[in-house]
Amino acid sequence: MMIEDGVGNGYRVEVDSEHMLRTRAVNSVYHQYVSCEHEQAYMGSLGTEAKPTLTVTGTGGYMMYLKNTSDKYDAIMARITVSTSALMAITIMKNPTIGSLGNEVALDPVNKNFASGKVAEVDLYTWDEVGDGITGITAGTCAGTYLINGIERILFDESLCLGLNDILAIKAKNAGELALVMHGYYLV
Repeated sequence: MMIEDGVGNGYRVEVDSEHMLRTRAVNSVYHQYVSCEHEQAYMGSLGTEAKPTLTVTGTGGYMMYLKNTSDKYDAIMARITVSTSALMAITIMKNPTIGSLGNEVALDPVNKNFASGKVAEVDLYTWDEVGDGITGITAGTCAGTYLINGIERILFDESLCLGLNDILAIKAKNAGELALVMHGYYLV
């Protein structure tokens, strides 16, 4: 028996004695599929090799800012991994108002498929440890606040979707060291 794939290619398939199509499937997490097959999964850390953590002040402020600039794909945030040296309040903000940014350092997300040359179409910034956080970011909708002491994975069940020009900003409050990595992919 032959099945056409919709573009004119025919493929032989196995049919059993009851005239049922025999299939075999491999299940994988969509995030892995997008990374391996489409090279469109990324991670962004607020640290650098020289300074892997940020020293958050008691006042706190915005630590990371991510804006999806792709006019082709929605960006899906799968999870954020956070590690703190002391109890900290981590707040996820949806679409805050952005003015002229200050106290920020531009970052390039890393493609999770290390063999790929594709780059994420995002604006990604971290705090430069001047003042209490990135300036020029105000208001927005609080999408959740988490009290974290140690290491924690904030899971979004692969459902936090950033459309064109949507912004995700992360605030931290309370003195201590903070390490944070965002994991996401494009919905292809």
